[in-house]
Amino acid sequence: MKGPTALAACALMFCCAAAQAAHVDGEPPKSVLLEDFERDDAPDDWSTWQVELTLFDRQPSAQETSRAARLLYPKWAFWRGKWPAAILHHGDGQFRTNDWSLYSALRFEARANHTRTVHLKLRIDDGSGRRATRIIPIEAGGWSSYAISLAGLADDIDTRDVRRVDLYMSQPAATYSIDLDNLRLETAAIAIQEAELLVDPFERRSLVVNARFNQRATWRVVVTSSAGQTVAEYNGNGMSLALHEILPLLPPGRYGVTLSLLPAHHGSGVERRLGSLAVVEEPEWVEPMVAWVTPSTQKVLLHDLPEAGQTILALGVTPPDSVSDPPPIRLAMARGETEAFQLVFRTQDRPANIRVEAGPIEHVDGGGGFAGDAVAFSRVLYVDAQEPEEYSVSFSGWWPDPLVPGNDLVVAPDQNAPLWIALKSSVDQRPGLYRGEIQVHVDGQTEPDAVALEVLVYPVTVSQVTTTQTAFSFYESSLSQVYGDQRAQQLLPLYRQFIGDHRLNVTNIYTGSPPEPEVLVALRERRQLNRFVALYVETREYDTEALADLAQVLDPYMAEYKRLGLATQAIIYGFDEAHSHQFADLKTAFTFLKQRYPEVKTATTAVDPSLGMDTGLDEVVDIWIPLTAYYDPETAAAARAGGAQVWWYTCIAPIHPHANWFIEYPALEARLLWWMSHRQRVDGFLYWTLNRWPGNERPLQVPQQGNKVEGWNSASFGTANGDGCLLYPASDGPLSSIRLENIRDGIEDLELLRALAGDDATRADMLCDEVASAGITGFTRDHGLFAQTRANLLKALSPFTDQESH
Repeated sequence: MKGPTALAACALMFCCAAAQAAHVDGEPPKSVLLEDFERDDAPDDWSTWQVELTLFDRQPSAQETSRAARLLYPKWAFWRGKWPAAILHHGDGQFRTNDWSLYSALRFEARANHTRTVHLKLRIDDGSGRRATRIIPIEAGGWSSYAISLAGLADDIDTRDVRRVDLYMSQPAATYSIDLDNLRLETAAIAIQEAELLVDPFERRSLVVNARFNQRATWRVVVTSSAGQTVAEYNGNGMSLALHEILPLLPPGRYGVTLSLLPAHHGSGVERRLGSLAVVEEPEWVEPMVAWVTPSTQKVLLHDLPEAGQTILALGVTPPDSVSDPPPIRLAMARGETEAFQLVFRTQDRPANIRVEAGPIEHVDGGGGFAGDAVAFSRVLYVDAQEPEEYSVSFSGWWPDPLVPGNDLVVAPDQNAPLWIALKSSVDQRPGLYRGEIQVHVDGQTEPDAVALEVLVYPVTVSQVTTTQTAFSFYESSLSQVYGDQRAQQLLPLYRQFIGDHRLNVTNIYTGSPPEPEVLVALRERRQLNRFVALYVETREYDTEALADLAQVLDPYMAEYKRLGLATQAIIYGFDEAHSHQFADLKTAFTFLKQRYPEVKTATTAVDPSLGMDTGLDEVVDIWIPLTAYYDPETAAAARAGGAQVWWYTCIAPIHPHANWFIEYPALEARLLWWMSHRQRVDGFLYWTLNRWPGNERPLQVPQQGNKVEGWNSASFGTANGDGCLLYPASDGPLSSIRLENIRDGIEDLELLRALAGDDATRADMLCDEVASAGITGFTRDHGLFAQTRANLLKALSPFTDQESH
């Protein structure tokens, strides 16, 4: 769900696009060449930086021969620049079209002259200097076709005024040769990528439509009566629309809303019915407050509106007998897990005090229910996320993230106030259908409004011993930063318990001293430990003295770890994001460590696309950890065949179209990354820190009224909001976030997927493909589809009979 503001920036960007759409021949061509390398002087049109560009003959078929370019990117060294590039500017060669908004894709053919996939970076600049970057895995062997969505680029740059195409690499680990041909713009059939019809619960004649398209088009929104008569029509041109209009006075009834697109190119348009709106007579009763239900995978901005067709609950009034009871809130879950939803409150013209409670949740057949403390309430707070430099956002300002335990909240007029409601099932929860209710007291009313709740518990249990390997850093020093040393030590056990309860290992990948054995034993006893970092090995030269220093630090701890049976869970992590000129030092250090501590795994995020198989580092690295965007399934499979593990990580990067968990990114991505982890056979997940709080020298100040957190810097690193901050410090301990809750839920999903894969690996993969169909960039944004897919996962693990589920 997005409010009218979410796409307003895009709509404004293209509001004058029609004036630039004119072409000499009328309609623009369906395909435009930017470079085909058929001219002998084609290399002269390219600006190259430490890249050799040459032409050669290729034979696309037995009947034809054409020219292509070979780009040679040299292995990085100190005396070379970090980013060798081949650049084509607008006006050079065949790059004569700068208005790319009329097209759906930038397409080219390429191949890597290498034994493995090579990752090429594409940078595109507009006339104002803004840039968009994409990471493209170029496959080895034969020619393949690659396409970059131009609709996706429109979030980053003005695609009406493209000025530069830059093909580059970042500090190449080896010398790479890539063949390139037929760089061109293409249009596909016009398509509606996203579209939603929203309703203003207090303005009964409001029409709100948000939509995005795969290319610029002429759009039309039509409102029709039940007899098919058009009663209102709105038109525009662009790659998106954010429409918020007041409908004319209409007789009571239901009115359909349809969105139509007419492409700029030859071809048929497209039409989609978005839903219907109800126009009613002036009601006998007034809705002073409303609420609606939103899934836990969705973030609700302050001014978002509910979707058309969604049940709107009227609170604080007694509706007439003609108003039917709303349908129940429904959850599906396994035993031994947590699932949540949000109840979003909104009032029109005055503040309101809300108290929410849960009644008993009982099995329909009797014989017990959920525990009395199974339901937990949290207020959703908003932090001020200013516009980042690292990635593009649909909106900058107040974003929902921190979760503060409590069931009382004050709802400000014309602003949303979400309440997070989490339900935890026990490992021995009786399977079947449960019924209960959520009770809402408005302004102290004695008789609460009741919302029915139905919970379907499947006869399958999420493993309470988390098998998913993680290394998310917890910085103990950050506690001292906001609490002071003494209070930090008092709260430290609470933070450790909290992190473990979210199915993450308590560790620090950058630790300069090994963790105390008694702390690790306590975590293991709580079944909250499967990996920990024993020591971080810095990126530097290692002579005999430096290696002896490492041994002096590690020896006493390793002896104790072995005695306690902890050594096999230990990791020595080092050479964070090191490049090829540092590989010799890595090999020296890791060779020494493996010989001295053979039971301990070595791990690194060193940038070696071959995962050691071309550099000889496979002899000393046990766990390779590439960035998610650089993960190559075939290379990872080969490394695993050689005995290594392959994890992945995020850290500021990657950005869309890859999934991440910045504050401004959809909450669903934090959950889907674990479905992708299963599908890509990833062995573990590393993350640089849970709790970096720069510029914050006191705990987060929870507002007594309203839900805006003042005085909190949400930019955890540079201007990246929330990256490195997945939990918050309250005065009395840790606070969770929407993102951390979805990470924990995603890990539980991964445990279920692995359980299913043990019996039916194909079925588990098919379920993953339903929500992430194109590797790690083709994930869904449809919350309903995700909920249905997850329900299908539960059914696949342990299906109910019809009688058991009702």
